[in-house]
Amino acid sequence: MRRRRKDSLISPSIVFIWPKDLKKQARLGAGATVMSVTEVSEYLRVHRATIYNMIKSDQIPHFRIGGKYRFDRATLDTWMNRGY
Repeated sequence: MRRRRKDSLISPSIVFIWPKDLKKQARLGAGATVMSVTEVSEYLRVHRATIYNMIKSDQIPHFRIGGKYRFDRATLDTWMNRGY
């Protein structure tokens, strides 16, 4: 008997395991813009090391996909408007 995984869709003939990045994209919404550290550093006009320091001290909203840091652009805009 086959065990069902929590993150899979089971049908009689097809089993599809959702990759972590697709699950995160689904939670963010279909139109979400996900940015990398380099893109965020260009967007905020700061050095990449500054972004990593902000991540380390938990000063900037971020999440990880596949071991890499990612950022939601709408969340960053809200965060900046609050005067980070």
